[in-house]
Amino acid sequence: MIALVSFNPVDNTGDRIVLRISKVCVTEYELEKNLAFFSDDFVHKNGHSPAAPDITNWIQSFIDRTYFLADAYEKGYDTLSEVNGWVQSMEHYVISQKGGLLDQKMDSAVMAPDKPATQAARYDQVKKEAQIKINPDVLPVLESYLKDKKNIRKLDKSSFTHLLPVPLFTYHMDGRSIDVSTSRFMDYYNTLPIRKEIKTIEELIFYTESMVYDAFAYRKAEALGITKELKFILDRENYKKNVVWASYETKELRNGITVSDDEITTRYREIKDSLVQATDIVVSSYSFAARRDALIAMTAVKNRKTDSITNGKVIDHHRHINYREMFFSDSTRAVVFAMKNNDMSMPVPFNGNFVVIVKESEWGRRIKEMPEVRYDIIKKIENEKLVYKEQTYLSRLKVLFPLENGIDYKKYLDNVNR
Repeated sequence: MIALVSFNPVDNTGDRIVLRISKVCVTEYELEKNLAFFSDDFVHKNGHSPAAPDITNWIQSFIDRTYFLADAYEKGYDTLSEVNGWVQSMEHYVISQKGGLLDQKMDSAVMAPDKPATQAARYDQVKKEAQIKINPDVLPVLESYLKDKKNIRKLDKSSFTHLLPVPLFTYHMDGRSIDVSTSRFMDYYNTLPIRKEIKTIEELIFYTESMVYDAFAYRKAEALGITKELKFILDRENYKKNVVWASYETKELRNGITVSDDEITTRYREIKDSLVQATDIVVSSYSFAARRDALIAMTAVKNRKTDSITNGKVIDHHRHINYREMFFSDSTRAVVFAMKNNDMSMPVPFNGNFVVIVKESEWGRRIKEMPEVRYDIIKKIENEKLVYKEQTYLSRLKVLFPLENGIDYKKYLDNVNR
């Protein structure tokens, strides 16, 4: 199905409706945005652009997804607080992030002599104006919580039930004092589209400051008219549909799908002879402080031009690994053993850094045992059952909801055939 598509700058903004099913209307802009995402992903996976049949099949899958969306909107998924929370978080993020919509607008404007010209300067100014004050009664509790965890990707509200309504910090905006409860701050952090792990109380405080800057930035964006621009509105609507779809798929389509032990055992016996893997491999690994640095360096690593890497370092050079040996993590080891010789992994998070791994050679032969492949077998069977369930739903929905299809197929197929 269609992956979540975030806000990416696009020149074209066509708000003409090309697809309508019940309450759901799809604009030409939305269709083309998702088609572009599909095409990029197709090239990444296959090494060439999609052909006309691929485009045709994708458009049909997009229409099928719109039927599911029509059912989701009829059932009120678009009004769920969790859905609108994620949408609000994304629209705030694309405004306040470094290089985001506010930065773009401010950079293109003529700045007054007394106005900060960079985001860093604007950030410092907001901190000064906001006069953020952390609640000293809550901070020690959160600090103790962080010490008991290796790292935090999601703040667990159940651990702080008594503190949720208590203000975590206070700040000033528009001449008034604003209290931010512990619960509200956790919602902010947990719905951030991109966030770093919290390991220390200093990192948690950084996110309180980011939350305040977000509020100031969004208010500034509203004053500049950014939130009323057509592209912003269309991007927000497209993103909301994708969030609604993800929620609907989880709660409606995947709900109730189970896999028994007998099914797992039977499937393992059926595919056991194909589960051949090397017993030993040799790898080289490179560590980077930031994912962006790792991604940029991947070309140099692939071409063995490691001398040109300036923002990373070799942490393993021609290292021999046996399949029983711990290597970063079980999941990372599984990925690397499954790679072909001379393949390179995507950046893998490890100890606060990002590691790129090159598999150089392999030898030995073994059959992977049931515990190693159990999860993959379960997901495979679940997805097979999901496809069957989707087809059953679609048959009903296509009768229930009339389709208005104004997609110009020729436009997209002709572009492929040129």
